[in-house]
Amino acid sequence: MLDLNVDKAVGELNSLDLMVADLAEDGLVDSVRRNREVASKEVWDTLFLRDNFLRQKARCNWIRLGDTNSKFFHSVMKGRFRRNNIASLITPRGRLEGVEDIKSEIFNHFKSRFTEPMENRPTLDGLNFNVLSVEDRDLLEAPFQVDEIKEIVWLSDCDKSPGPDGFPLGFLKKCWNFVKDDVVNFVQEFYVRGVLPRSATASFLALIPKAPKCVLEEIIKIQRNFLWGDGGGSRKMCWVSWDKICLRTEEGGLGVKNVEWFNLALMSKWGWRYLNDKHAIWFKLLQFRYGSGLQSLGDVVSKSTLSNYSLWWRDIRLVCGTPLGGHDWFGDSISCKLGRGNSILFWKHCWLGNSSLKLLFPRLFEVCSFPNALVINCGLWENGGWSWKVGVDSTLLVGELLEDWKELIEILKDVKPCTNGVDKLIWWRDVGGFSVRNAFKRLYTLNMAISNGSDFRFCELKRLWKATIPWKVKLFGWRWILGALPTRKELWHRGVILGVEASLCPLCDLEEEFVGHLFLKCGKVKFIWKEVFSWFGLDFDVLLGSSDIDTIVTGEDVLLFLLNSLDGRVKSSFFAFIWPLVCWSIWNARNSLVFEHSNWNVVEILLLIKSIGWDWISILSKGNIDISRDLWFANPANCIGL
Repeated sequence: MLDLNVDKAVGELNSLDLMVADLAEDGLVDSVRRNREVASKEVWDTLFLRDNFLRQKARCNWIRLGDTNSKFFHSVMKGRFRRNNIASLITPRGRLEGVEDIKSEIFNHFKSRFTEPMENRPTLDGLNFNVLSVEDRDLLEAPFQVDEIKEIVWLSDCDKSPGPDGFPLGFLKKCWNFVKDDVVNFVQEFYVRGVLPRSATASFLALIPKAPKCVLEEIIKIQRNFLWGDGGGSRKMCWVSWDKICLRTEEGGLGVKNVEWFNLALMSKWGWRYLNDKHAIWFKLLQFRYGSGLQSLGDVVSKSTLSNYSLWWRDIRLVCGTPLGGHDWFGDSISCKLGRGNSILFWKHCWLGNSSLKLLFPRLFEVCSFPNALVINCGLWENGGWSWKVGVDSTLLVGELLEDWKELIEILKDVKPCTNGVDKLIWWRDVGGFSVRNAFKRLYTLNMAISNGSDFRFCELKRLWKATIPWKVKLFGWRWILGALPTRKELWHRGVILGVEASLCPLCDLEEEFVGHLFLKCGKVKFIWKEVFSWFGLDFDVLLGSSDIDTIVTGEDVLLFLLNSLDGRVKSSFFAFIWPLVCWSIWNARNSLVFEHSNWNVVEILLLIKSIGWDWISILSKGNIDISRDLWFANPANCIGL
C-alpha cells in the first residue's frame, strides 16, 4: 500500500511539473507552484514512511533470523513485491490495468462464486399431512411422572455399561429409595431445559490408541500418589516397588493392573478381530489402504512400515509383533485348529501341541526349503490318503537331523487336513475365543516376575485379605508382613533420619526399632502380648520361654511365632483377625507417643484393643454373630472361630 501511495504522489508531482512548464508563458505559475510544493512534500513523507516500515521489518528479521538492513534485503523485498503485484488482468472484456479496475474485477469474480441467484422454488401449499390430535400433543408435552421414570429404569438391563456418573442401572434399582429424588429431578430438569447435551448425541467410532510411555508414566504416578498419599503438595515415600504392587494379592501384591499391559491387551483385540473378521467392512478398508496381501498375522507384521501408515495401524502392527523385549507374545498366544490348512503356516504357527514346529525342530527348520509354507502345500493326497512333503530331503540327512526328521514324521503320521474343514484360531487357554481379560493374564504370565516369598507369607496374606477387618487395617497388615512400615531403622536406612541413635526404639530406647523388635521383642510390648494372651486364657511367659525370639526380625517371623504359640487354641480365620487388631493398636499407640508425646499406658491400650475388636465384630459381621459386648470383654474364647 505504501508503494502505491508513493507512485500516486510521484504521478501527481510529474503532472504538476508539466503544468508549470505549460503555464510559464502565461504568468500563471504561482498557484500551480504552491500545489507542486505540497505534492513534493507528500512524496517525501510517503517515502519516509516506507523507509521506516522497511527498517522496522529488517530489524525484526535481523533479530529473528540474523538478517541486516542491507542492499540485498531491499532487493529481496522488491522482488517479492513484483511477484505479489498484479499489474494487469486478462478478462473477456480485454486487458485491465489500474488498481481500481483490477480490484473491481476480482471482487465481482468471487461474488459470483459465493452467491446464488434466487429463483422460484416448489412450495408445499395444498399438501395435507397427518397431524396429531390435541390430546396426543398434550400427552407428548406432559411432564414426566415418577411412575414412568421408575418403569423405564426397571425395564432396563442391569448388566449394561454404567453411565457418565459411573453407576450402572442395577445400582439405581437396588438403591431406588435413596436416589429416586435425584433421578426424578434430573429427568424433570431435562424436561424444563428441553435440550440434549452435545456429548449425548455424538456418534463416532472410538479406536483405542497405544498410549505413549509418558502418558503411562503419568497414570502410574497418579496411582502411586493416591496409594501412598500426596496431600498438601508434599511428596510421600513409596515403601513397596510398583512391580510388587502389580502382583496378585495371593502373590504379595495389591492386584493393581499394569496400565501398559492393559493397554496392549485392549489393542490386541483389534489384532484378533483382524485375523477373524475377514468379511467386515473395516477389514476390507484396511486391505484397500495397506495392501490386499494382508491375510495372516505374518503378513501384517512382516510388511515394512511406510511413512503414510496411520498411527493406529502402526500400533496394531507393533502389538501383534514384538511389543515387549522382542517377545512375540501375541503370535505365541494363538494356536490353530487344523481344517483345510490353507491359512496355517506349517513351521511357524502353533497347530500341533503347545509349540510351533519351528521351536520343536529348529535344526530341520534351518535346512527346510520353504520356511513360510502353508500346511496344505506340505503334502498331497495320494491313493485316497494324505502324504506329507515337509520340504526336507531325508536322503541328505544324517545324525541328529535324521533323528529329528523321523520324530517329525512320527508326529505327523496320524494328522491330515480336512478337505471341507475351515482353519480356526484358538486363543491361549480360552477355547471360546479371545478376551481382553485373558490377554492381560497372558501378558502377566509372560512378564511379571514371581514374588520371592515363602509359602507361609502367601498363606497369611490370603487369610489377611479374607479377614473381617477394615481395609485400612488390611493394608497395614500387608505392609507389616512385607516389612514396609516406616520404623526408625527403615527411615535411617533411607536417609530420612541421621545417626544410629535416632534409629533406637522410642519405647525402650535400648535397641534399634524394626518390626520384630517393636511388635514383640520390646519389653513394653511384651506386657501387652502378656495381657492379650491372658485375655484368651493363655500363659505368655511359658510360651515365650519355650521359644527363641532372638532370631525374630521381620513381621513374618513374628507371625510364625504367634501362630506356633496359638496352634490348636484358635482357628486360623480368627488368628487373621486378632494379630492385625493387636499390631494396629500397638502401632497407633507408638505414633501417639512419638508425634503427640502421649503416655504409654498398657491398661488403656488393652482396653482400646478390646473396644476396637468389638466394633469390628459388631459392624463388619452385619449382625450374623450373637455375642454380647460384656461376653467379648470378659471371655473372648466363645468368639474364637469367627
